[in-house]
Amino acid sequence: VFISDTLQIIPTVTPDSATDPSVNWTVSNSAVASISAKGMLIGKTAGEVTVTATATDGSGVKASIIIKVVPKPVTSITVTSVSDTVAIGKTITMSANVLPIDATNPAVNWSVSNGAIASVDASGVVTGIAKGKVNIIATAADGSGISGSKEITVIQFVPVTAITVNSAGNAISV
Repeated sequence: VFISDTLQIIPTVTPDSATDPSVNWTVSNSAVASISAKGMLIGKTAGEVTVTATATDGSGVKASIIIKVVPKPVTSITVTSVSDTVAIGKTITMSANVLPIDATNPAVNWSVSNGAIASVDASGVVTGIAKGKVNIIATAADGSGISGSKEITVIQFVPVTAITVNSAGNAISV
């Protein structure tokens, strides 16, 4: 079962004609998982837990099962930004949409396909270095191997050289 997910544990009591077929549930390590009176297990942290069902009729009959609780891995990453271009010497911030939303470790590591054209920092901020196209890549930090990318074009920075403001037919140069 994944961390934060649930798993219904179902006891099979024999004989079918048992007067009191109810059971009490216990787990060997409540830090790893918990279980409700109805046998609903919730994973809390990575590890193994032994779940035991004990007959409530005083017979002492019990049965156990070992359940492994594992981190919920990232299954997809979509990389987005407000623009597909960045000028040389300027920056643009990338975002990573990680699924599932409740992945145990939704962090990503950022990288760039060509460091001579652009750089990217740990927060996804891309800086244009030279004209060209690069892929900005977000890779899941959970070890799942999942990644997503977006192509960004680095363009030459062209500064503003003049501004003209018009008012009631008069032009003023700045």
